[in-house]
Amino acid sequence: MAVLTAGGELFLLATAPDGTAQLGSAASSLAPAPDAICVDGKAESVPGYTTLTLAGLLQQQEAVTSLAVPLGDSVSDGFLKTADARNAYIYKSTFVYSVPDDTMTDTVTGTIYRDDGAGNFASDEGATLQPGWKALVGLDNYSTAMSSTGQSEIIGVFAWTFVFAFMSVLLSFIAGTFLALVFNDPRLRWRRGYRVAMILPYAFPVFLSGLVWSGLLNQQYGFINQVILGGADVPWLQDAMLARVTVILVSVWFGGPYFFLVCTGALQAIPEDIQQAARLDGASPWQLFRHIKLPLLLVSVSPLLIAAFAFSFNDFGTIFMLSGGGPANPTSPIGAGATDILITVVYKLAFLPGQKDYGLASAFAVVIFIVVSAISLALFRRTKSLEEVY
Repeated sequence: MAVLTAGGELFLLATAPDGTAQLGSAASSLAPAPDAICVDGKAESVPGYTTLTLAGLLQQQEAVTSLAVPLGDSVSDGFLKTADARNAYIYKSTFVYSVPDDTMTDTVTGTIYRDDGAGNFASDEGATLQPGWKALVGLDNYSTAMSSTGQSEIIGVFAWTFVFAFMSVLLSFIAGTFLALVFNDPRLRWRRGYRVAMILPYAFPVFLSGLVWSGLLNQQYGFINQVILGGADVPWLQDAMLARVTVILVSVWFGGPYFFLVCTGALQAIPEDIQQAARLDGASPWQLFRHIKLPLLLVSVSPLLIAAFAFSFNDFGTIFMLSGGGPANPTSPIGAGATDILITVVYKLAFLPGQKDYGLASAFAVVIFIVVSAISLALFRRTKSLEEVY
């Protein structure tokens, strides 16, 4: 084929398999061009028209590739288009819309698609045509989320999300508090150096650290299995239960330094005279921590514990970058893996190929908001009672 121009309009000059030349533009359907000049069996030009050279094609590349020449008077006849200005292809719709019946018919298979009332044309077999259109579905997405087919799976994901968030915050707080107590001892040498080393994990971006840990924990080639464990074959991220323990421990590695910083500042803010008075009264180190330091520490860091819980409840970066939500569960009706939390399930429902269910994902997102808000309000009330006591 060749691209011609005349009067500022682009034309496609196509050579049919039988050798006949046909000419057409966006405004005029394809028609025979008996006066076309052919070279080696290929129509190259037509008198009265200018054949575009390579330079001309490059200048009008977008216009050429978007040019659609109708094959007849009806849209259903199809169009002739080109992507490289050398070969032309026929584009023809295989669907016919019936206005009286409000149906789409596949002219190749004969399948009839009807309006399903939910924004799609659907066949009797359940297949739908994409894209659909906006439709008011009310609370259908919430009922789907809580349907019997996926209810047990959703409850399992919610329970794991709560366990992951709770254990991550609890262990991070314990680790951070322990390190803060150790490195707050004035008798310890090089305290500043140790403190700097302790906060390094907190300084790294979570998504990069997640990828690094994913490589370190690789079952076949990971540094931990091959070097530290001497060639062991531990399925850190392949076994469901072990993967859950692993993501919690890695989350503690991320969160521990944060609580180390917070608890260090909170411990240093506790008046020394209170601690000295407790020691004079015969309090042991454990009693001093249990009855003096820990209550005052909780008053200071309780709001941060609540914020950390809300963050861990939606800790997309750690789960997605470390395990991807796996190991996968092929039988899951919502595509949830063993380590998937609610927010990663929302991501998979909304953005992974084959899903794209924005409505259902939005319903889950609202559920997450309600759950986190309710838990946060309850915990803030508990924090207020701590302030009244201490």
